[in-house]
Amino acid sequence: MNARGEILDVVLPIAMYKRLLRRLEDAEDFRDARDALKDLDTIPWEQAKRELGLEDAHDNAPARKRRREPRESLVSAKRRLAARKRRAASG
Repeated sequence: MNARGEILDVVLPIAMYKRLLRRLEDAEDFRDARDALKDLDTIPWEQAKRELGLEDAHDNAPARKRRREPRESLVSAKRRLAARKRRAASG
């Protein structure tokens, strides 16, 4: 400490120092990206779709869920395989 009671030095593990340094660099990168985005001329997505001719009557329709094929249980698969083996052995 100096005469005014301010901390002058800190001792910490190198791993913690590296984590802190990474966080500071990430924060700086975030600020730079945010500032760069402010300079861009943007338009709303709906306007972009209109201008590109991508508007579709189905845009507002709810998305359909993909139908899944029913899965065969392990037990029924084993039974089916055993039956196939029996048929092959008898015929």
